[in-house]
Parts: sequence; structure tokens; C-alpha cells
Amino acid sequence: MQTFRTAAAMSGWAALVILAGLCTAPYVAGDAIDWDAMSSPGSIKYSGDGTYYGQQSGQDDGAVCGFGKRFANTLGAEWSTGVQTFVAMNRPQYNNSEACGQCIMYRGTGAGLGMLPIPSEWQMGMVTNVCPECAYGSIDLDKEGDGRWKVEWYPVPCDVGSGTFKYYFGGQANPYWFMFGISNTRYPIAELKLRSFDGSFYSLARGWNNMWAANGGPFSFPLVIQVTSVLGDTVTDTIQSTSGGDAKAQFPKRALTGPAATPASGPASAPASGDTAITAGGRRLLRA
Repeated sequence: MQTFRTAAAMSGWAALVILAGLCTAPYVAGDAIDWDAMSSPGSIKYSGDGTYYGQQSGQDDGAVCGFGKRFANTLGAEWSTGVQTFVAMNRPQYNNSEACGQCIMYRGTGAGLGMLPIPSEWQMGMVTNVCPECAYGSIDLDKEGDGRWKVEWYPVPCDVGSGTFKYYFGGQANPYWFMFGISNTRYPIAELKLRSFDGSFYSLARGWNNMWAANGGPFSFPLVIQVTSVLGDTVTDTIQSTSGGDAKAQFPKRALTGPAATPASGPASAPASGDTAITAGGRRLLRA
């Protein structure tokens, strides 16, 4: 059984950013993203403005969601397969970081102002940031460009293949407080629970920066957690230490219905042996 130690390889600046994010009052949206639309990709589309915020020298691609090089370069994990652009989601649909790690298909619809229209071909993006000033339905692209253009998009599962979650810790972990994040998920996370000393599970608080905080304790490793996706699937896994790393768990594939545009990596594959196909709205508890 391991007691807590300070998380490695985090700059003081990054820690301050994370702590500030946890202190930010969450934005409560009345209507974020219809997650069940991922069971039938393309059935529900969102529309708005598409803009560019560019790639600055030395910028960490992980942005607010914390998926970048400062956290073991989780953007290079399996879930980035087919992703062509990282995306900042408008604040209502970012929904206090719930959209972090969401993959989307997007395209320009022609109308707009500027010198570089967003292409009309479907492209795959991943949400790694928030655009506070963007209106509902709008996205801001992490690439060089010009202008404001009409776009449409819809949510899709990320192509994680056989990959599992990745855990990473931030801040100054101690026996009574710690925070961590999870990346490389097939679908975004809706809820995370930690098992307490009496065997019961309780929900952790989620920060604006997509980190989950535990208070109270004393805590000790290994930690048993339950992770629930936005589609309602729950998996149980164990974190061995503050070193984080690869998990044993992943959200199951769901059977897809309806036509869908697919990224260059190819069409969505049928569930492999051992994967679980679940009807929309269903819930199933899985253990890694």
C-alpha cells in the first residue's frame, strides 16, 4: 500500500493554472450536447460559426482540458487516431469540461467572411479547449487561418482501438487531497467516483480544467474508481500510484446506426470479440 507523494514533472505555473480552474464557478448549461447522437452519428448536427485561434510558439496543445505534453503527452495516445484538428468548444457545450476529449466531425458550409474558408469536406476534430466568447454551436480551431465561417458538426466516438484510459496527477498530492485527470477515453466522462475506506463509492468534484479532486481522507493506494461515460456506461478500475499511467479499463463500443461520415482512418469497425454493444439509453456495469 503506497502513501501519497508529490506528483512528478509539473511546473509551478501549470499547478497554479489547475488550482485556479478548480476554484472557478462551473457554468451550468441548459442544453449541452445530445450524447445519444453518438449512437447514430450524423443524426443530430449542430451549427454555428467556425473561427481560428492559431498555433502559438511554445503553446501546449492540451489547453484547458490538460491533455498536452505537460501531462505525459496524452494527445499522442490512441484516441487521436484520425484527428486532424484540435478544437475549442463554445462555453455552453463545453459544460464545465464535460466535452473534453469529445471527438467531432465538422465541415464548413460556405458562408462567411475572411480569406481562408473552412473546407466543405468532413474533418475529424477533438475538443481540448474552451472558447468563452463563442456562441452555442460554434467552434474555434487550433490551426492557422482567417475569418469567420459557418460550420456544422456532430459528435462521434474517438477511435481508441484497443487502447485503455490514461491517468495523470496534478498539484501537490497528499493523504488528504489530490486531483487527477483521465484521457484516451472512447466517450467523454460524465461522472467519476472513488471508493472510500468503508467500501462505498462517492462522487468527486470536477474542475473547469477537466481535473477531478478528492478531499477528506486519509487516502492510500491502490485507489478503486468507477468511471461513467456521458452515455451511461460505468467501468471499474484501480489506480496503483500517483505515477498514473495506463489503465486496464475502457468504455465499451456501442452498436452504431445510421449513415456517418468517417475519418481518413476508415469506417467504424464492428465490436470486436469481448466488446459490449449497448442500445441507446441502456446502462451496463463493467469491470476491467
